[in-house]
Amino acid sequence: MAQSIRVLLDHPKNSKGDNPDVIALDGSQAARAYAFKTVRSPHTQSLLDHIVKGVDQIERCPAPEGIVAFNLTPRLLGAGLWPEAGFFADWRQPAVHTIEKLTGMISDVLKDNGKEAIEGVFAGKKAAGSILCVAFIPTVARNPITGNAVFMPLKVATLVNLVADRPLSAEMLAEIAAANHTMQTTLG
Repeated sequence: MAQSIRVLLDHPKNSKGDNPDVIALDGSQAARAYAFKTVRSPHTQSLLDHIVKGVDQIERCPAPEGIVAFNLTPRLLGAGLWPEAGFFADWRQPAVHTIEKLTGMISDVLKDNGKEAIEGVFAGKKAAGSILCVAFIPTVARNPITGNAVFMPLKVATLVNLVADRPLSAEMLAEIAAANHTMQTTLG
């Protein structure tokens, strides 16, 4: 997606929800699908429902593989990522805390539903057994160059594995890494 790869985008307002939001193309062929879901509910059942919906969208699309991706920003807004004592000494502190929170949210789906139930969602499907989690969080941290406290938009992406025998392809991993690099270096 980030390296001048052609994509098909589902219309943001006129979509019926049948397709993944993004389908990356190799030439004119569908190659990888990304079913993005913004999750607001604090309940693990909501996460599971979105996983099932994303896996179904990927299964119906022409791409041979795909991944469910969650924007979990709404669930993190009250997660203590705004520093209590003025600012964080290092921007990596809230980043690590965010990754821990994202990983915990997805791990709770596995814990609450059991390994067999989660494996059943992915069994025989094209979707990878990992969830791509992204979050955009405002925070204040010490600038590593000036030492001054500065407001910064924290942009976090992490993969959380749910089903070990459903790995991502090297192409999808590279595409996600390139998209994350672009998110970190281009988005303000």
